[in-house]
Amino acid sequence: MRNGGETGRIGLDIYRRDPNIVYAIVQHEKGGTYRSEDKGETWKKMGDTNPRPSYYSQIRIDPNNDLRIWELGAPMFYSEDGGKTFSTQRVRGIHGDYHAMWIDPADSNHMLTGSDGGIHWSYDAGKTWDFVNTIAIGQFYEVALDNEKPYHICGGLQDNGSWCGPVQTLTRDGIVNEDWQVIHGATASTRPSTLWSRGSCTPNRRTATSIAGTCARDR
Repeated sequence: MRNGGETGRIGLDIYRRDPNIVYAIVQHEKGGTYRSEDKGETWKKMGDTNPRPSYYSQIRIDPNNDLRIWELGAPMFYSEDGGKTFSTQRVRGIHGDYHAMWIDPADSNHMLTGSDGGIHWSYDAGKTWDFVNTIAIGQFYEVALDNEKPYHICGGLQDNGSWCGPVQTLTRDGIVNEDWQVIHGATASTRPSTLWSRGSCTPNRRTATSIAGTCARDR
């Protein structure tokens, strides 16, 4: 940016069929979405869209259409005119906060996206999505252990509450989803049955004292 001011994060993508075409989303008071047709030597501003750049800064070009642009954010931003206008209504009905996207070079209808809620795939260019529920993944911010034997692991998940699960099991299938239980907004204490929560409590055997004072139980 030659007009002064600080420039923050920049997201880039190169058009697969013609590497002269490059798109950038720039964090700046005059930033937004930019397009270059000479490998970045010169740029044209297409629009102001750049959703929460300090957190996302991800842009994708359809590998078969240089005017079809995706910008990742809390909703998904979709453009058919090279970033002049965007819609957030294309991708609906699945967990938001998108951080990753792959578009099949052989078939643009086939897509994968990764968000705070996991992985989804689409076979109709993002109109409908299937949740990939066969991969054990989670985005933990903090984890803690209790003093039970065998001990339990508790942690706070991004956008998905807090959970506790065992470190061991006697079943031949190993630890499964059903072995985990949700504890909303909680962290473990040194007492096996006590959890401290920043928010509301749920009535189950591992829920304990709420810092906010909404409920308290210690057995």
